[in-house]
Amino acid sequence: MGRTDDFFRAGGHSLLAARLVAQVNEAFGVEVPISTFLQRPTVASLAYAVTAATTGPETGLAPITPRNRRTAVRPVSELGRPSDEEGESLLRDPQETEVQP
Repeated sequence: MGRTDDFFRAGGHSLLAARLVAQVNEAFGVEVPISTFLQRPTVASLAYAVTAATTGPETGLAPITPRNRRTAVRPVSELGRPSDEEGESLLRDPQETEVQP
């Protein structure tokens, strides 16, 4: 489904629309009324409504902020082969074992 495709023409119905809007409201911490989506049932319109609810309609789009990213990991091919003891330790307790670079 594209961002401008009509939700209802794509097979959606009012119960799915209510669930969708509730999930979007919960995920973004906003209160977009279902009537807003029913009037313009597209992903683009819902995204605009969420943006307007979080930043206000006159301020435009909210800045994109990156989420916490995992630190870069080295490829497995660059890691040395662990000793038998290290391998057994990893198998026993993978949560508490750090792999040394």
